[in-house]
Formats: sequence, C-alpha cells, structure tokens
Amino acid sequence: MRIKTESQGFYHRDRFRLLPLGRPKMRRQTGVLAAFLIGVAVPLPAGAVLYTQDMIFQTENQSIWSDTDTAFRPFNFDESWGKSWDETSTVGRIETATIAGHDFESGVSFTAASKGKVEMKVNAFLESGTVDISYPRRFTFEYPERVEPGERFSLGISHSRPPLFGSPRMEIDGPTAGASVDLVTELSAKLSGRACAVVGCEKATLINIDFKPTLELAAFGPNQQGDVQLRLLGVPAPLFGKEFNIASGTASLRVDLPNLDAQSNPFTTGDTIRAAAEDDVFTFLLDVDDLLLFFVPFAPPLEVDFSHYTGFQVEGAVFDAEVGPQFGIRQEFEFDPRFLVELEFDREVMVPFRTNILKKEILVPVTKLSIPLLDSGYQEMIDLVMPDDGFPLSVTPTFKIAPVFRNKTDFWVQGFFKAEALSVSVDPPLVDTVWEVGPVWKVEDDFLRSTIFTELDILELGGFEPLLGDGLVVMPTGAAFISGEDPGASAPGAGPGSVGMVTEPETRTLFMIGMLLTILIQRRRDRQTDFCPKCVS
Repeated sequence: MRIKTESQGFYHRDRFRLLPLGRPKMRRQTGVLAAFLIGVAVPLPAGAVLYTQDMIFQTENQSIWSDTDTAFRPFNFDESWGKSWDETSTVGRIETATIAGHDFESGVSFTAASKGKVEMKVNAFLESGTVDISYPRRFTFEYPERVEPGERFSLGISHSRPPLFGSPRMEIDGPTAGASVDLVTELSAKLSGRACAVVGCEKATLINIDFKPTLELAAFGPNQQGDVQLRLLGVPAPLFGKEFNIASGTASLRVDLPNLDAQSNPFTTGDTIRAAAEDDVFTFLLDVDDLLLFFVPFAPPLEVDFSHYTGFQVEGAVFDAEVGPQFGIRQEFEFDPRFLVELEFDREVMVPFRTNILKKEILVPVTKLSIPLLDSGYQEMIDLVMPDDGFPLSVTPTFKIAPVFRNKTDFWVQGFFKAEALSVSVDPPLVDTVWEVGPVWKVEDDFLRSTIFTELDILELGGFEPLLGDGLVVMPTGAAFISGEDPGASAPGAGPGSVGMVTEPETRTLFMIGMLLTILIQRRRDRQTDFCPKCVS
C-alpha cells in the first residue's frame, strides 16, 4: 500500500523511503525519446539506387499518309500538249558573173525564217499533310547499390512524364492541293533581204520578232498568304467561300476548301496524344420562305421593303430560313509511342533465359540487350549476373521510340438548318443612322449526320533519332568508389541524369523491430521499479 504525502512523494510501508512522484513516467518518455534519437542519428543504409534521365524525342515534316495503296496518296500531274515549228523560206535569186577575171553578183533575194511553239501546260498536285511531334520522357533505372561478384540481381526500367519538360505536343498541317492551266507561246520571226549590183551588195533586216508570252488560263491553289484562290486569266474569281444564288435566290451553293490543321490537347493523360480537325466542303441550301410563298396560296409577304410617307425606309424579313444538305470531312490523328531501351555493357554479362524446348533456364553471355517497355507506370525487370572479376559494371543506355501514327478520315453528310425571325432595319430621314431591330429569334444547327466513307491509315513515323543516355555504374561489394563518385552514380560527364538512394524494406523492418524492443525493455524496467524497492537506485 502507498500513502501520498505533501512532499511530492509516496510511502512504501515496507521500506520507509520517499520516492519522487512521476519518475516511472519520465523514464518511459526518456526511453522512447532515446530510441527515436538513435534512429534519427544513425543513417539508414540504402539498398537500391534510382537513376533517372530525361529525354525529348522529336520529328518534323513527316507525312500523315502512308506509301501503301490507300485512297489518299500524294501525286503531281504535269503534262503539256502543243505544236512547234522551225521553217525557213527564200525568194529571189543572186547570180554571179565573171568579167575580166573578176566575179560580180547581181540580183535580189529575201529570206523569211519563223520558229516557235504553242503549248498548253496542265499541272495538278496533291501534297500530303505533315506532322511535327515533340515527346518528352523520363526513364528511371532501379538497381542494387552493391552486388556480390557472381550474384544475380535485377535491373528495373520504367518511364513516365517528366515534370519540367511539359506535355507531349503534336501539330498537324493539313493537306494542300492545286491546279493550273497555262498557255505558253514562243514566237520568233525574221525577214531579211539582200540586193547586189555591179558596185556591190547590201543586206537589210526588215522584220525581227522574238515573243515568248505565257498566259495563265485558270489556276487554283494557295496564294502567298496561304489562302486558296481561283484565278481565271490571272484575275481572282470568287469561287471558294462564296454563296452562289440559283433560281433567283431560291437555292444557294457554297464550296469551301477545308482547313484541316490541328493541334494536340496539352492536358491529355496517358501515353497516347490525339488531335482532330473538321471542316465543311460543300453546302446546298433551299430558301424555305421562298418555297412557302411559291407553293402556299395567299401567303403573306415574308420580306419587308417599303418607304413610309414620313420618309422612313424599312427593310427586313419577317421569316428567313434555309435548309439543305452539307458535306464535310473530319480527320482524327492519334500518336501511340512504344519505347525501347538498348543496354550496352562494358564487357560480357550473363543473362538468364528460359527456353520452352529445354524447359529450363540457361545463362547466355551478352554485351547488348534490347528491352521493350510497357506503358508508363509499369516497371520492366531484367535479371543479370554480376561479373565475378570484382570490377564495377558500366552500362550505357540508348533510348529509341517506335511510334504508331493513325490517321482516320471520315467523309460525312448532314442536314443543315438556319433561320431568323423578324429582323428589320429602319433608315430615318435626315439622319445618317440606321436602326437595327432583331432578329428576335435565330438558330443555326445541324442534324442527322451520317458517314459516307471512312479511310484508316496506320503508319510508323520516321525522323526519330536514337538518343544516347549517360552511363550508369553497378558497384560490386568491397570495391572502391570510381573517381570519388557515389555508388551507382552515372559515368563521368553525365548531364541530365540524377541518382537517389532507396531504402530496402528489410532495413526499415529491422529498424522498427529494434525500436520496439527498446521501448518494451524500458517499460519492463519501469514496472519493476514501481513494485520492487530494491530496484530503485
């Protein structure tokens, strides 16, 4: 039994000895704190090395169409048809007579020469669109800090998106087309004469023409600003992007050359990047209000155009609607990369392989090893055997990409409808101002889209160069550091690579067990102190 006293202690009946209150609690706290400080002060041994390296794969001006037999293939048609001539004609005569041993010429002659050609040149081309891609990637290697000579160990390789290089980027320049018909004329003509008498001869050129004009009959294609134009006899003609009225405005026709430039979304997740472009090509619309007035008897006028006696000029429409089919094109682009790491060792390394024929594992000596990688987030593990010569193993990685590019083209047709209700403009007299009222309702919509034709083109993009990485070093147990570097650090001259240590689970487990045993021992001592006065010092 213990009796509290005023002197901050308690009495033991058997031993009249005063012990301070709270001492066992202080001992427990001290023990826990000591164990924590020991754990912090003693550094944990690193069991594995993480080596990361950032790379950027790039390619430019790659065709978005393959060379196989597909519906879309680039072509260049260049032909010419025409006639040419080269003729000479002479009239008159120069005669020679000998008098007293001397030759004398007399007479008149004219020579006409004509040379030229009339040719019509036809050119048409279709150029494939191009794609530019920039794809950053971080590769991570994980391997043991130290390996016993002749011991088998695992090398892990994975890839992910680097935080400092941004997102992958894909830019598409759409296909371009053009055609031209030119009239080429080359004309040269010459008329010369020669007259001779007893006193001598004279020459003269009466006509001399050299004329080589080229006349552009028709052409369409991109101009210097990149806009597509149609030119007739050299004069721009408003064909593309303009509405042509048919049957006094009851119908209209519009032709557009599609713009299929596209860019990828920078906020995409996963390894695949995508882009899409869409534009209409041909639109045929019927004027609904004109058709109503034509087929419905006693229909009220749906267009307003009159002058009020007060001088106000009123123009507008009570109802204006158009409906018809619209044809267009849509292209969807998808870039799906596949990465490959080629490891080159400084000497032969034994790699275990399992054969289906022998049903057992064999060791094969290699100096190079190609490792295909899965999607980001997955680690590919390779088993190797550390050389038994006791020297560090140097590994140089080369990073490659095998990209799959998909180009899906859809030709579609859909219904197109646009309408306005009560849109009026009022022009008051004596005031240079026009008041616009409405439209009070306006709609523009498409409906019932259907795909006419689909073309899927799959190709492997070129232009990606292999990227040589900085070497890494696997250290054998008992070997000294290389050039003062840490174990597992990259070879001298390594730039973007970085090395970090990873604590193995066994190390963490041993540390926690030791810390727990220290706490249990201290708690046992505290209990013995509470009930055993002899244990108190």
